[in-house]
Formats: sequence, structure tokens, C-alpha cells
Amino acid sequence: MERDAFRKRLLAGETLIGAWCMLGDGYAAEIMANAGYDWLAVDMEHGPISLPVAQTLLAAIRTTRTFPLVRTPWKDSASVQVALDSGARGAIVPMINSLEDARAVVADSRFEPLGERSRGGSRTALAFGADSKTYFRGGNDWTVVMVQIETAAGAEAASDIAALEGIDGLFVGPNDLAGSYRVPFPEIWDDLSGPYADAIAAIPRIARDHGKAAGILANDAAMGRRCLEMGYTFVGIAVDASLLAHGARTERAAFDP
Repeated sequence: MERDAFRKRLLAGETLIGAWCMLGDGYAAEIMANAGYDWLAVDMEHGPISLPVAQTLLAAIRTTRTFPLVRTPWKDSASVQVALDSGARGAIVPMINSLEDARAVVADSRFEPLGERSRGGSRTALAFGADSKTYFRGGNDWTVVMVQIETAAGAEAASDIAALEGIDGLFVGPNDLAGSYRVPFPEIWDDLSGPYADAIAAIPRIARDHGKAAGILANDAAMGRRCLEMGYTFVGIAVDASLLAHGARTERAAFDP
């Protein structure tokens, strides 16, 4: 495989559709990875997923062409470095509210001279089909690093964050961002208005101006299509737990009199 192929596609602005893995089950991850998504994010922040479980999910995803990422438990050094060492090919780091936050992510996720990530582990090399020395030389070019913009402060700092070398894209957390602006999460995406709407609309422009990707997690395919229209290119449209819940309710309701 071309180890940097996905990152090149991301930075070139290709449309990349993905989903969230929260169930913490290898079989479920394997099913999701065979469903045709471009990428899957193992959610260690809100999903009940420990590090050993995350490693199992990532290994299952890597049996397919789907690109495996981890949404890290937090933005601290241990969370970011351990997630990448677990065999992920990229990370989505939550709650990046300032340029200082973003600089810390670069330090933790990139090897020298760009960052200060510690060299070690073997799963990272396995994830890219490389020996460790080759990975340490090329990992900065192969690994995707997205930072989440999910507060008003993060939105205000988005341009400075996007300009930072080592950050590949801005990923909007629309629910937390709505909370930061003290507005309810909108059920109808076309009804956006006010400062929250302005922030949602600005992120793709800001990312594009700096040669970076704009990502977002949508509720469903309809909302995902609206996000594509707004300029987002790295779009999550499903969560495994929600898909299971929806399917279970739908089939049960089909038998109601």
C-alpha cells in the first residue's frame, strides 16, 4: 500500500465518508469496516473502549481498505501518544480550544523535528506495514492528525490552529459546539442561524484557506449531504451503536399491530 495515500487524499480535498465505532466489539468493527466507509474512528472519548479493546478494533478494521483512526480519550500527551501507538493510522483529538492546545497535539503526535512524540512500540509499524525504523522516518507523512473544534473559543482560534504545520484538519463536534454557543443542537440543519451557524459555515473556508481538511460528524446521510454542500469533505454519517438501536427499533415496530 502507499502509506501516505489517505493523507494525500484528505489534504487534496477528496470527499471521505466515515463512521464512528462506539460499541467496543471487534465483530461490530469488522462489519462496519466492510460496509464501504472510507474511514472509521474508534471512539475512546465517549465510547466504553479501553486500550486493549481499541487495539482489537483497529486490528479488525485494518483487515480492510478502511482507514482506522482513534478519537482520543482527551487532548493530553498520554492519550494522544498511546492512541497512536495502539495501531491507529490517525487521531482525532477532542476539545482543542486554542493555538497552545494545537501545538501540544503536534508535539505529541509528530516525531522530531516537527514534534516530540516518543519513539517506541511495534503496532504503529505494523499498522503501516513497515519496520520500526522506516516508520519513525516516514510516520509524520503517513499519520493523519485532526483536531476537534467544539467550543466558541476553538472556533475563534480556528484560523491560527489550521495554519499550524502538523495539523491536517479541523473536525467540528456540532453538538458540543452548539452547547458552547448556548443553543440546542438543531434537528433540521437547514435552519441554522446566528453565531453558531456562522462558526459551522466558517470552518470549511478556514481549512481550505490553509490547505487543510474540514471534517464534521453528522447525524445521518441527509445531514452529511448538507455538510458536503457547505464545504466539509471529511464527514462522519453514522455511529455503530445508533445504527444498532435504529435497526432494532425499526424491526420491532414492523410487528406492531
